Amino acid sequence: KGRGKGKISPETLVEEFITSFKKNRYETSIGKVKMLRFLHRISPALASKIINK
Repeated sequence: KGRGKGKISPETLVEEFITSFKKNRYETSIGKVKMLRFLHRISPALASKIINK
């Protein structure tokens, strides 16, 4: 139910957030966004296609 497959757990979200917060990061990529940001650096066109699906 909700937004489909591939959801992250609240525990994972909090863990990633706290790690980034302790490192004074203003932005953090959590879950599938990590891979998407990496892919965008290599191939912006492919990343856009994935987002627009």
